[in-house]
Amino acid sequence: MCQFSPQAYHCAAPTHFLNGGIIATVIDCHCICTAMAGAYRRAGREIGEGEAIWYATGRFSLEYLRPVSINAEIVLKASVIDIDERNTELECELIANNKTAVRAKLTAVRVPEQWMAAGG
Repeated sequence: MCQFSPQAYHCAAPTHFLNGGIIATVIDCHCICTAMAGAYRRAGREIGEGEAIWYATGRFSLEYLRPVSINAEIVLKASVIDIDERNTELECELIANNKTAVRAKLTAVRVPEQWMAAGG
């Protein structure tokens, strides 16, 4: 679970709604971090302990159900629904004002450490 407090500069047009691209970004980041945390847990390590575990977004779909007020406190709930050797499938809900506003599905793909280096 993650909480996010939008700022005025995260607005869409009209300015009282949270921008859809910002919504996509926070869901993407929360899902990828959830996949990474799960991989560390399965490896029996604390996050950041030992060789780094990295994931990148392989597939991402969003279903926008209702507008999100720029003044709403946002709660993101991501769940791992399937894991294999390389991919982690996740679902995520963005909740604003106690209502699900966005549903997402994401495939996180495990990438090697050198992928994170410039030119990798």
